[in-house]
Amino acid sequence: MNYMKKMTKMKQEQTKQHKRHGEIVFEEKPQEFRLDLKDKKILTVLAKNSRTPLTSIGRMVGLSQENVLYRMKRLEQQHVIIDYFTAIDSRKLGILSFAAFIKFSKISREKQEKLIQSFLKNPHISWITTTAGQFDLMLFIQAMNVYEFENEWLKITKEHSTNFSQIDIGIMTLYGHSPSYYPVKDTKEAMELKLRQLPYEKEFNHVQQSQDNTFDTTDIRILQQLLVNSRMKLTELGKILHMSSQNIDVRIKRLITEGIITLFGYRPNYQKLHFQYYTLRLRVSSHDETKKQKLQHYLFTLPQTLFYFRMIGRWTYSIHMFYKDVRELNEFLMELREHFGDIIESYDSTIHLDQYYYSYISRSSAASLLKK
Repeated sequence: MNYMKKMTKMKQEQTKQHKRHGEIVFEEKPQEFRLDLKDKKILTVLAKNSRTPLTSIGRMVGLSQENVLYRMKRLEQQHVIIDYFTAIDSRKLGILSFAAFIKFSKISREKQEKLIQSFLKNPHISWITTTAGQFDLMLFIQAMNVYEFENEWLKITKEHSTNFSQIDIGIMTLYGHSPSYYPVKDTKEAMELKLRQLPYEKEFNHVQQSQDNTFDTTDIRILQQLLVNSRMKLTELGKILHMSSQNIDVRIKRLITEGIITLFGYRPNYQKLHFQYYTLRLRVSSHDETKKQKLQHYLFTLPQTLFYFRMIGRWTYSIHMFYKDVRELNEFLMELREHFGDIIESYDSTIHLDQYYYSYISRSSAASLLKK
């Protein structure tokens, strides 16, 4: 069996198993899957708050609890829903995050895969995805301070720098995850679904702006569980952590009002939904702060925006977006240049391919926080 066939078979197995959190493997021949209006309504609710109980989802979309559960399980089995995650502002836990955009030198596919497997073992790396465009690989690297990051980056470059032809690194200073409706944005009925009271809605609407956050190792253990399954019930969390449901509920509410938990959502397989995942990077001049803020608000609130961050480095913003195809993306870029071309100095875009792993807290950061 040649290398390409081996890789195809391995990817198919990964697609079936999805052992890693956030793993989305690009399928060469994706199975056709169509969503009906009820499916899209369910996804609309889950995008807004994935902790919404089945009974509440049923009332909003006009289905029984059993039917909602059946549809969700089917979406999971078809890998339309990859997992249910909790978005966390790790800055408020004292974690520094760095984005690394890497262009490979001339290396074989087999060597590239070995390099990625090496990164997967690195406890400081919280996100790994391959891309097509100016860069071949994107990483998020976390550390508790700049000295820890410097030490880790020196290890990475010492071991792998001969495989890199270009590197851009930025320090992430602001980031967020939007409750994007991209799978249903072209379905008016699903978009206009009237959402009832959602879990922790009061807390999400009263987030404190204070930088003084109070958390302990119990909070970190709660976050670790919710990171990999935001729909985990309080009773189940209680059994794992040997705590009462009421105590856990109080802690979750505090983590939300302090801005540590920012969203409960689901991770879709964008390929199954016939969308392409792009990262758009912008370098913006800072001479007109008012217009810069307008640009930031515009980018962060677009329905196509899933994830965004502002950073210090070559690029000012990195926006993760979903479009049907490159033509649709180009139409957006033309509109962007028309309205903000006077402050955008440069930009580039890359297409996401395989996402190997994603977590809001790296293994090394979690270990450091649990020692405090």
